[in-house]
Amino acid sequence: MKWGEIPPEDLSMTNYPSDTAAVALVLGNYGDLEIDFSRGDLRYNYEQHRRIKILKQSGFDKGDVSISFYKKGEKISNLQVQVYTPDGKKYSLKSADIFEEAVNENWSRLRFSAPNLSEGAVMEYRYTLASQYAFQLPEWYFQEDIPTRWSEYRLAIPDWLRYVVLSQGVDANVLVTTEGRQRMLVPGYETQQTGIAGSTTIEKGYDQVEAEIKFYRYRMENVPAMRPEPFITTMDDYFARVRFQLAATAFPNRAITPVMGSWEKASKDLLEHEFFGYQFLKSRHFKRANDALQATLPATATKDEKVNAIYNFLNNTMHWNERYSYMATSNLEDCFEQKKGNSAELNLLFLALLKANDIQCHPLLLSTRDHGRPIDLYPIMDQFNHVAVLVEHGGQMVVADIASPHQALGFPRTESLNGRAWLVDATNPQWVDLPALSGSSIKLATLKLDENGQATGTVQYRISGYDAFPWREKIAAQKDQTSLMKGVLSKQYPDIAIEDVKTETPEDLAKPVTISFKCTLPEMAAANGDLLYLSPVINPLFTENPFKVEDRKFPVDIPYIFSDKFVLQLELPEGFVLEEAPEPIKASLPNNGGTFQYTLSQNGNKLNLVTEVKISQQRFEPDTYPGLRHFFNLLLEKQQNPVVLKRKK
Repeated sequence: MKWGEIPPEDLSMTNYPSDTAAVALVLGNYGDLEIDFSRGDLRYNYEQHRRIKILKQSGFDKGDVSISFYKKGEKISNLQVQVYTPDGKKYSLKSADIFEEAVNENWSRLRFSAPNLSEGAVMEYRYTLASQYAFQLPEWYFQEDIPTRWSEYRLAIPDWLRYVVLSQGVDANVLVTTEGRQRMLVPGYETQQTGIAGSTTIEKGYDQVEAEIKFYRYRMENVPAMRPEPFITTMDDYFARVRFQLAATAFPNRAITPVMGSWEKASKDLLEHEFFGYQFLKSRHFKRANDALQATLPATATKDEKVNAIYNFLNNTMHWNERYSYMATSNLEDCFEQKKGNSAELNLLFLALLKANDIQCHPLLLSTRDHGRPIDLYPIMDQFNHVAVLVEHGGQMVVADIASPHQALGFPRTESLNGRAWLVDATNPQWVDLPALSGSSIKLATLKLDENGQATGTVQYRISGYDAFPWREKIAAQKDQTSLMKGVLSKQYPDIAIEDVKTETPEDLAKPVTISFKCTLPEMAAANGDLLYLSPVINPLFTENPFKVEDRKFPVDIPYIFSDKFVLQLELPEGFVLEEAPEPIKASLPNNGGTFQYTLSQNGNKLNLVTEVKISQQRFEPDTYPGLRHFFNLLLEKQQNPVVLKRKK
């Protein structure tokens, strides 16, 4: 793929036959990497050249590009961007339209928007990245949410460096390896000379050394798009890609030297790190926080009461700055003074106060759901981006996460629910499975229907576990509870009238939230002569099937198990009887993965409906997806089919 040479057939292309729904197509994506010893340390130089065809207006966002780099030790140069329109015109991006912005304390990015995009245009860009961090090489994605016609990654690695290659969704025939010899410039000598006045100068020399080089060529062609679907961690867990982590060095005349280390060493290093272990093991880093806590702790508090008190104290004192990290970036004393911190700082402060009060606890390193599933084979620390706490409470070890004053102890933030976490311990570091937690809601409606289709009565909610925490937050934020409930129900019933709303949010965050109100539903049923067409399910959990595509190549990953139950007791208008209704059903997913039941009956002038959906499994593999999709189709069919009432003659 030559820079600036666009084949006419690519420029005239109007759709991609293999995927006619594609909004854009990666025509070619090439990466070249070589190791550089010329400055006396281990570096690499990396070049990327990427070309994209815009097929539809909805693909214009593919012209918005950001390239991340580490602030210290990495530099991007020679960035060029150009666009070719179907009429043959070429537009180049000016350097003034390339912006550098900070992402966080460690990372920055270059950001640009390709100029003059139109349907049928071809854009391409290229750049060079020089990096001091050859411990981890740039990962390469062959696959994304648009199809890729050709993707190729070429690396030249001296035999002195031994990398672990982590591949995902990559076929065995993707890699072609050849070997050769190449002369490399490496530091050869260093001399030190002392002058008459005592000054010292150092001179360095370099040698040309012939090294054994392995040339890796990873390539894939005609890679289908993999588009995001509901209930997933991150697409990065499923895109075809390769990653490289330096495991050892084997320089000439030296023994093989491990670089990656072990989980035991990683644990030891973390516990001795200034911005990890020392923050919660050295009391000077949290003295003011502990003094403030002690003023609130009863002298007779049990250990469980102390855990609750520390958890509530921090959740109501500290604020999250919306940044995840597994390391503190500042002293915990400073964070406490400012009353805010990143996710690591909040939970390391929790650890510190627990340990200061003789509570058994351990740090847990996690990768959040949108950061990707962790790999337990190798101690790769960059895979983590968050810290939670494993703490003894109620006679067992529970996972705690300082996140919100509305979230109960033992219920980490949902982003933390990513399967496994790594327990950091000086003598016994280990992987632990995160517990399967749940949320549930029960809704009871007691209503009276008139012959015009209007219903009046009361509705009650009882919401527990993970489902309760967003409700606590909404109730605390919106003092007008009537407006809150009207906002929840007005999409289904635009003319709903609500009054006498009562909410209970117990101080014990583990207890259910309850809501009750009176309501009038002017159009709960549609009247047509002697018939009433009733849609009986109020505020259903699902109003459409979240699983729309027929085939799914990656798992359904639900953060927590849940259940939703609705009970309706409806007094019918005088003279009306049940004429037609969906058949009762009880459907089950394989392996106790979930159930759905729908039962409706008439008892005198009362109509009784019970509908309940339970999902008892967090992960459904692709081969079970058709059954799961059918399950939800069945659920929606039953909920949406009207109940027909008829006036007796």
